[in-house]
Amino acid sequence: HKLNRFLRAGSLPPDCEAAPVLVAKLDFLTKPLVAFIRLADAQYFDDITEYYMPVRFLFLVIGPHSDSVDYHEVGRSIATIMSNQEFQQKMYSASSKEEVLAELNVFLNDSIVLPPGEYGADHILPKTLQVCSVEYVELCEPERG
Repeated sequence: HKLNRFLRAGSLPPDCEAAPVLVAKLDFLTKPLVAFIRLADAQYFDDITEYYMPVRFLFLVIGPHSDSVDYHEVGRSIATIMSNQEFQQKMYSASSKEEVLAELNVFLNDSIVLPPGEYGADHILPKTLQVCSVEYVELCEPERG
């Protein structure tokens, strides 16, 4: 398999797992469906990922054609969230839908979302540091009584 070549090169750790995000528009549906699946043990699936590696988490985002919902963007957002190692660890131990949703809220509350546009690093970093320092000051100020 292709993965073995990359593992030998040291690009991927030997214990890595994939988290495929499957997105589709299905006109026979009447409303969107989002499913988060965590397998008890990672499994190998043929042709679900670019490289042959075990899969523990699967996301399914499907729905009817819609001008107001971009399922591809929902999938991209989920993939971004799953790339966060802290979030991944929380998902390994989550035992209910409520825990998954709570961790999603924690992640989103800690995220900075930039509107669409072209940004250079010299434009983003100062604003990010400014926001982070304001939040840090608010969190670290002693309570005034």
